[in-house]
Amino acid sequence: MICAVIFDFDDTLIDNSWLDYEGFLRPCEKLGIPIPTYEKIINFRKNGLLAKDIAIKLKTDTSSKFSISQFLEFRNTFLQSSGSIQFLTLRVGTKNLLTFLKLKKIKCFICSVRKNKNIIKKFLTKNR
Repeated sequence: MICAVIFDFDDTLIDNSWLDYEGFLRPCEKLGIPIPTYEKIINFRKNGLLAKDIAIKLKTDTSSKFSISQFLEFRNTFLQSSGSIQFLTLRVGTKNLLTFLKLKKIKCFICSVRKNKNIIKKFLTKNR
């Protein structure tokens, strides 16, 4: 018998691709860097690039002068803000799965790298 299930919140229960894109768009706007397309960011991610690697690529692709650490700080500040929640969507079938587990009285634990756990709580409450 299953007693509990552990889920990863980010990119398992939710689709955070738009949030990830917004996380690059915001520092680009603040620092006056040409904004990459959504598809470009998705392709970087598919190739296994981390946020720092993408920031470095954006810096080499432009003549803009900016600090990689400042870029990443702007990105992280946005990602940890309550305003970021609007860019998250539940993956198809997630609500049905969680409802089923609740009916079966199976405990669920949700893990996340997010420091602000209230964002997760607000998102789950909003999505019932």
